[in-house]
Amino acid sequence: MNWIKYSSYSMIESLPAKAVASLVLILAITTAAPAVSGEEGLFIVHFKTGAQWDSSISADKQNGFKEHSLNLNQLRQQGVILFGARYDELGLIILNASDLDAATQLIKDDPGVKAGIFDFTIAPLNVFYPWGTPAN
Repeated sequence: MNWIKYSSYSMIESLPAKAVASLVLILAITTAAPAVSGEEGLFIVHFKTGAQWDSSISADKQNGFKEHSLNLNQLRQQGVILFGARYDELGLIILNASDLDAATQLIKDDPGVKAGIFDFTIAPLNVFYPWGTPAN
């Protein structure tokens, strides 16, 4: 898997414990996800708290958190974010973009990422068992 890593956080270190949860979440969206054509595709993003996250204050008091929430909501309203969830200590979104560079730039521009309260990893999402498709 070609993960793009933007922190000291290693997806490989936490993947075994979280792989099942991620796959269940991914499967849940694939039926409702619009078909993508041409070079557009789906991308999975995992968020983890970054170096500037202050564990002594609540999330809504973090520098850039409200703006982060507004940004994700706007991307959802635009149809870019197809699915989002939190599990364990991670956030996860599935988004639709023209290519990996465009998807990466969308997340790099997020106010929470820019403020350093979140780090992220991103990778193309290649669905091979769509949700709701029974095996024959």
